[in-house]
Amino acid sequence: MESKRSTVVTVLKGFGTGSMIAILAIAMMLLLQGCHLSFSSFGSKNISNDGLMQVLDVKLDKEDIEFLGYRTDEYKDRGEIITKYSFVMTDTNADVSDDLLTIYETANEVLKTEDYDGKKVSIEIYTHSVHSEKGYPYVATFKNFDEDGRLCDYICNIRVEGIDDESKGFTAGMDYDVNSKEYWSQFEGEVTFFYTDNVS
Repeated sequence: MESKRSTVVTVLKGFGTGSMIAILAIAMMLLLQGCHLSFSSFGSKNISNDGLMQVLDVKLDKEDIEFLGYRTDEYKDRGEIITKYSFVMTDTNADVSDDLLTIYETANEVLKTEDYDGKKVSIEIYTHSVHSEKGYPYVATFKNFDEDGRLCDYICNIRVEGIDDESKGFTAGMDYDVNSKEYWSQFEGEVTFFYTDNVS
């Protein structure tokens, strides 16, 4: 009887050890993948193979604006593939005026390169939300395509949501540059603008 019990214990211990080894092996694989991929909903932060982010990484003020990641989304129902780049203002009151212009001008240069030929790109700028469960409110989105199917080798479509009380740290009465059409007027080029009621 004792022999049977010890055999069962040995089998269970062996199973436990085998399971632990399997779990550790899977964890190691995931960690190794993590060197190349991010499990964030915003995608990868690895910029080694991305021309746009390699340039922007040097130019942007990381104290004011943070890179969240980029990913490629496929919309089979409309036969569309879009590479999305996401950034968030580190603070709602941070001055990102120069950074947004840098993103725009840099994208206009990089989108003309062979690597981006025929690719649809969307660059999304966010703030932190007062409601953490709702994610990030949009500030602005830059695209090199529009709803009519036009694809450009530069940013041709800018939607400006602006900053409002959905943004964490919002200060009522403050003159946010991104809420001003005058600020956006310096984004020269063949651009179609869409403004929400936050922008005047």
